[in-house]
Amino acid sequence: MLRIPLLILIALAITFLGAVQVSLWALDATRGFGGLSVNGWTAYPDIQTIDADPYAKAHRANDGHLLLGRAEGLVFRADTDQNEQALNARCRYLVEGRVPPSLFWTLRATYPDKTSPELPVGWPSVVNAHKVLKDRNGNISITLSSSAETGNWLALAQNGTFELQLTLIDTPTSNDSGIREFEMPSIVQLECAS
Repeated sequence: MLRIPLLILIALAITFLGAVQVSLWALDATRGFGGLSVNGWTAYPDIQTIDADPYAKAHRANDGHLLLGRAEGLVFRADTDQNEQALNARCRYLVEGRVPPSLFWTLRATYPDKTSPELPVGWPSVVNAHKVLKDRNGNISITLSSSAETGNWLALAQNGTFELQLTLIDTPTSNDSGIREFEMPSIVQLECAS
């Protein structure tokens, strides 16, 4: 009868658990390859297609979110402002500029783990194309803060880092060349609480 020493079994168990932990870390660290960045916003056009790389497919399976086809929607994410500082709910921000062409779009703030912040009842957790006021040139100007603001306002939690998610629905610019040709709104830090 073959006997495996206890130390070898312990080493195998540690190796297995380490491999699982590294795999989970890799899923959190990246959405896959092929990301395109425009003005601090990043999108992965192939993440929901059959052409997605294995890491993107694993990340998609781990997320468990509703999948949009490439022609149906495109999700851009930003976790830094125009000065490449991490977005923090202690600060006020201004998202301004032009949203790329799309039938409909939404902008929301999420925690790094992709959950939505808990906000007081009635505070806007999402801004969308039908509810935002634009200037005469079609540009938007949305204030992000943890206290109530006038005009276009997206509420933030009281503290912690966050990520902005801009989802374009039915956008004609879903191919790589189309993404590189348009501008995205800028994210400007206005002030921070001490």
